[in-house]
Amino acid sequence: MRNFYFIGVLDISQNPPPGISASPIDDENLECVAELLASPHPDCRLNKEAADLYKLNRQKYNEKAAECTRIAAMKCNYAFQELRHFSRIPSSCCSAGPINDDMFNWEGSIQGPDGTPYAGGLFFLRLTIPSDYPFFPPKVKFTTKIYHPNINGSSGEISLGVLKEKWAPSLDIRKVLLNIILLLSCPDPDDPLEPDAATLYETDRKQYDKTATEWTRKYAM
Repeated sequence: MRNFYFIGVLDISQNPPPGISASPIDDENLECVAELLASPHPDCRLNKEAADLYKLNRQKYNEKAAECTRIAAMKCNYAFQELRHFSRIPSSCCSAGPINDDMFNWEGSIQGPDGTPYAGGLFFLRLTIPSDYPFFPPKVKFTTKIYHPNINGSSGEISLGVLKEKWAPSLDIRKVLLNIILLLSCPDPDDPLEPDAATLYETDRKQYDKTATEWTRKYAM
């Protein structure tokens, strides 16, 4: 339960309060949650900071809880909008959606672009939407191994401007995935996460293409 400022709950899925199941919430559990929200119990806390503020300054507690609620609602609204966009206008080269209905953790997939060593491959990515989205970019990494100068072959980390200093709130998840596809077509050896791959790309393109193709066949097909 993210961006939720409350005495009794940090994350219901990890720390269910007494009487509340960590399984999908039913009507009975919803009533328990509603009761907790209406009548916090600062002496039975999971969030010490919230409990202390609730006791010392109820106005500031209410203000902070309201702000966290506003941010969470805005973030969730953006995520729902993007999910509807993907559903309404499907793409043949990329897709994305929530993992287990978690609107803040998505799985994406991209098709390797034609004319590259990645052609024919299907690559999966994990996207984490931060609390300050869309003002800051999602965190994106490959979960499919790939040989590329700007992608860490072990962690899946991506070096890409739109995921760092070139991010703008007008961008969205679809545009991020399209930029990653473009990165597969046009590596940037001057900003490498894999220096050996970058050197090979510049000095022996034929061998680079061969290695990247082998990885694609091994891990993405």
